Amino acid sequence: MKKSAWLRRYPLLGFFALTFLWSWMCWLLALVVKTQSPSLATVLMFTGSFGPSLAAIAIVSISGGRAGLRAWYSRCLQWHVGWRWLAFAFFFPLVVVCVAAGTHIALGGEIAASPALARPLMTAMNFFLVMLLGGPLDEEFGWRGYALPALQNRLGWRMASLGLGAVWGAWHLPLFFIDGTSQAHIPLALFLLSVLAMSVLFAWLVNHTAGSVVAALVLHTAINFWPNIVPVLPTDRSHRPYALVVAMLVLMALWLLAPHRVTLTLSTRRSSFSLILGVAFISAAALIGWQFHSDMQQARAHAAQRSVLLKTRCGPIEYQEAGTGAPLLAVHGSGGGHDQGMAFAGSLAQQGIRVIAMSRFGYLRTPMPADGTAAAQADAHVCLLDALGIARAAVMGGSAGGPSALQMALRHPDRVSALVLLVPLAYKPPTQTASAPPMQPWVEKLMMRMIGSDFLFWAALHVARDQVIKTVLATQPELLTTASRSERARVKAMLENILPVSDRAAGLKSDTAVGKHLQDAPLESIRLPTLIISARDDRYGTYANAQYTASRIPGAKFIGFEEGGHTWVGHNDEVMAEIVKLLDALGNS
Repeated sequence: MKKSAWLRRYPLLGFFALTFLWSWMCWLLALVVKTQSPSLATVLMFTGSFGPSLAAIAIVSISGGRAGLRAWYSRCLQWHVGWRWLAFAFFFPLVVVCVAAGTHIALGGEIAASPALARPLMTAMNFFLVMLLGGPLDEEFGWRGYALPALQNRLGWRMASLGLGAVWGAWHLPLFFIDGTSQAHIPLALFLLSVLAMSVLFAWLVNHTAGSVVAALVLHTAINFWPNIVPVLPTDRSHRPYALVVAMLVLMALWLLAPHRVTLTLSTRRSSFSLILGVAFISAAALIGWQFHSDMQQARAHAAQRSVLLKTRCGPIEYQEAGTGAPLLAVHGSGGGHDQGMAFAGSLAQQGIRVIAMSRFGYLRTPMPADGTAAAQADAHVCLLDALGIARAAVMGGSAGGPSALQMALRHPDRVSALVLLVPLAYKPPTQTASAPPMQPWVEKLMMRMIGSDFLFWAALHVARDQVIKTVLATQPELLTTASRSERARVKAMLENILPVSDRAAGLKSDTAVGKHLQDAPLESIRLPTLIISARDDRYGTYANAQYTASRIPGAKFIGFEEGGHTWVGHNDEVMAEIVKLLDALGNS
């Protein structure tokens, strides 16, 4: 029997045979030549993905000739399927990934930063690239355009959708063993379960659009597209978001397969589907709300730990202290408080240093007075020392704590034994080259809006943590991938301890105002042991400002790291050692 005659007699078997033969052969060849010719391997991988659609065209041409091919094309490419079905195909996967991501966050998980935030226009264009090159066009004319109708004629739509799902999943198997494919990072069992569920959803959609492949193309594209915008695919840290997606798809498939659906009217189906989505949204919102409330309770409890509200002649000041020995006043930066100051300097308490960390004006329980300038804050530092009975102390100003620490050295030199400025907010003449470009106004506005809301900041920590690290902590997230576990934990604590931001909002606004009106000062008059530290890649640009400040203070020591960002990632031990050396020198002098 000739091959063409066999294909006419067994067209469905022929379709599956050609599909697997074409795709698996191309993928096997790609695997063989990948090392010698990566570009050829890429072409072969792409060509192999067209197996289902090419096989369908071949079988239809053999069995029906040109007339049959035209009729098949006409059915597959029916555009008038109703905008509601196209809208469902586009938005349903988005709803699923958002509910999965929200549930994962509500359960205490984290979602990686979305690449769509950085390139919105490119992201929109990627939808069409995914349709053309990412699977839908390659597969849907075969699976849903040819195989589904043929199987339904024999088995009915339910069994046909499940049987086709099993074949569809098996077709993907080689991709799990080829590096660089999306399947290589997905658990096989979860993937196969998702394909079975999606096959039911595709069959239901195609049957409600008169056999058109157009809605299936949109649905397949959306399924491949949205998980890259709302990152729910498996990672080394967690498979839970993807597992939640699969669970929702399975539930949807079971609902569609239920026998009672045969008697449902269209309006009933719409109402039932709306009810399911409504319950899913309400459940996810409730879980998110519960987790947010729980996290905020923990954040407030942490912020209150070991703190004392002390009455001083400058008003109440919140502080905590640790260790014994030479006193060091730790002045925190933006978004901080006594807790951040202790996180900066707490390890020094084990080095024979008495660390005193206070909350500056407008942070936590220290109120914001009418005069919130750096000079007034410096006077309040002295008031705290007076209330504690400390005659002189070393002062360490970190980030936005730099201006008041510097003012304390200028206004009260007899009360300061040494000055440490760590990635300081400091004046630099406009003629001197900046070490980082200024923050775009819209980015600054967005950041201030985010750190002005407990919920927005909490959500950003879970959904776009890398972007928050990059923007709020002014540190490249890539630095943390190679950092030690202790360094990652330090930065994590620094980030999460900004909550509750609502209790720090007044101080944040004041710091922003102070930072925009920095003025030159008579730094040459400072005659104190001074240590100034920054990193060149600090996105807040403190490096050039710190260098300038060090050049103006007689005898100041400047330490500049090439990388480390605003949180000096990878250098904390060295920074602490330098501070200890400075304070030890005071004791020996």
